[in-house]
Amino acid sequence: MSDNGDGDARLELFKEFVEKYDIDLEDPVDTVQEFEEVEELDLSEKDLTKLPSDLGQVLPPNLKTLALEKNQLTKLPDSIGDFHQITELYVRENQLESLPDGIRGLGQIESLYLEDNKLTADGIPESIAELAETMTGLCLHRNLLTTLPVSICQLTNLEELYLNENAIESLPEELGQLVNLRELDILGNKLQTLPTSFRNLSNLEILHAENNQLVKLPKGMGGLTSLKKVYLQNNKLTKLHSSLGRCVKLEVLNVEDNCLQKVAKRIGELPKLKHLLLANNQITELPFNPLEKAPGLRRLTLSGNALPVETLALEQKVTLNQVAEGEEEE
Repeated sequence: MSDNGDGDARLELFKEFVEKYDIDLEDPVDTVQEFEEVEELDLSEKDLTKLPSDLGQVLPPNLKTLALEKNQLTKLPDSIGDFHQITELYVRENQLESLPDGIRGLGQIESLYLEDNKLTADGIPESIAELAETMTGLCLHRNLLTTLPVSICQLTNLEELYLNENAIESLPEELGQLVNLRELDILGNKLQTLPTSFRNLSNLEILHAENNQLVKLPKGMGGLTSLKKVYLQNNKLTKLHSSLGRCVKLEVLNVEDNCLQKVAKRIGELPKLKHLLLANNQITELPFNPLEKAPGLRRLTLSGNALPVETLALEQKVTLNQVAEGEEEE
């Protein structure tokens, strides 16, 4: 706890800040003790263009959640690192071009939400890697990234990484260091390939890589046996490795709108497959009967391929089977 004089001074600064920006507090903050007990603060949609440089002396010292969403902030003060107890920081929908080096001070941070800003790779300091011990979620979608900083690949406890709708052209080999990653979202970028180290992401369950320019997948993807949902639609893939047939937990595989010419038999025999989406490719033959080999299949798309009529009819049969069983699509 702060000494009384310092606490009183900070309390007055906070009250002035609250009044200036018309901040709604869930509970009144009239004493130093109440000030130091505040754990959540929402400063979203306050038309903030900048924050006080001494932010650490203005806001409650024991904040765990701080929301700064939908403002006009172009930067965060270095003093953001003074909040050593913060576990969740929301800075969505601002104008951030860079992060301060002081971000290293967020030693308890678990989730950092930075989507819909103007961040570039150069604007992300190397010091972000110092948050590796606690950070499990990082959201960077809809920024101005053309590559992924290696420092982010050093956040080895990350479980969720969202990079969709940037302009990323390549991912570093260091991506394979993120061995605890469960969900990776890289949709809507400019990727043509994935790094060979991708096969190290052994805990990956969900991959969103649709709407890129992928021409091939890295060898060894079949070793990602935790995969449950894979979204690869709207790319330029010409083949799928038969090794994907080793991903026995796979439930959803979407490869619509690619350039596939064939599908490996093993893929059609995945025991937990529910959705197999193959529409709008160049497939001429289906080497398996999904009604026999994939009894759990609930959705199959085949239209837009050069398949025999009887094979195309399987799409409707799978749908009818689902209706007959009274099950809804996911």
